Amino acid sequence: LRQKLLAFGHGAEIKAEKVLYGFGGGAANTGVSFANLGFKSAAIVAVGNDIFGAEIIANFKKRKVGIDLIQKIPRFSSDLAVIIIGPDKDRIIFRDDNVKNKLQLNRKGIAAIKNTKWVYLNSLSGDWQKILTEVFEIKNKKTDLRIAWNPGQAQLDGGILKLQGFIKQTEVLILNQDEAIHLATSDSKIQAKKTDLNNIKNLLPIIKNYGPRIAVITCGKDGAWA
Repeated sequence: LRQKLLAFGHGAEIKAEKVLYGFGGGAANTGVSFANLGFKSAAIVAVGNDIFGAEIIANFKKRKVGIDLIQKIPRFSSDLAVIIIGPDKDRIIFRDDNVKNKLQLNRKGIAAIKNTKWVYLNSLSGDWQKILTEVFEIKNKKTDLRIAWNPGQAQLDGGILKLQGFIKQTEVLILNQDEAIHLATSDSKIQAKKTDLNNIKNLLPIIKNYGPRIAVITCGKDGAWA
């Protein structure tokens, strides 16, 4: 899976050409993007009960993303990501996910999902299988609910055997190329075939055959396939 590596000298002090600070994360980026397009959106996320958590909530309000479903976790600092952009413009992310692990699907979140037409699921950690099961159980009872899903590392590490039941109920499955390869290589049938998974024309049909109505694979600066 590690087709390219970016290395740093041990003990080195490296000057950054440019540093930018901002807000992000899968749920935040998606919620803000949909709000920018004129959709009504709200984010089910966890933040620390600290100054950064307050700034995150204020930014959601400024961006017209609903904040009623945000969970403040006491005695924890808000999560942080440091993103390094390499020479080829691709990125490496160092993450601190302590608060994210505390996220739960509470009664307010369940009620909100029951009242919406679309849910966008992003990377989940902590008790992610419980959260996924709860969301898809709502979908089974509410036939007009549609799910777009960008699984995270914890889900992909679970492999296709743990994920396929959920994928079959997903309208739009979104993966980057490495994530798609990760998922496909967890499948013993694909391993046996020794298919060239670096070729998107081989990889995309494999992901589609797992059952989503639409499969999307993003390829960094080379765009995306669906």
